[in-house]
Amino acid sequence: AIAGVGFLGAGSILKESRSAEGAPQVKGLTTAAGIWLTAAIGVAAGMGEEATAVLSALLAYGILHLVPALVSRLEARHTTRD
Repeated sequence: AIAGVGFLGAGSILKESRSAEGAPQVKGLTTAAGIWLTAAIGVAAGMGEEATAVLSALLAYGILHLVPALVSRLEARHTTRD
């Protein structure tokens, strides 16, 4: 089961040959981490640790939705200062 989760996560990671700046760019790391997180929450729920599973799901939801909003807000503030 662990190898299957790793295989799915690795399949979601893509390396683009070049970005606009000329450097290689890797995409899909958050998706791969989300696949591992989903598997871990499922294992916790399956082992009878429902409180841990629910708390982990709520924390993950908060992080995956609040952090991008915070980053975009900080980037917008940074571009207005330039």
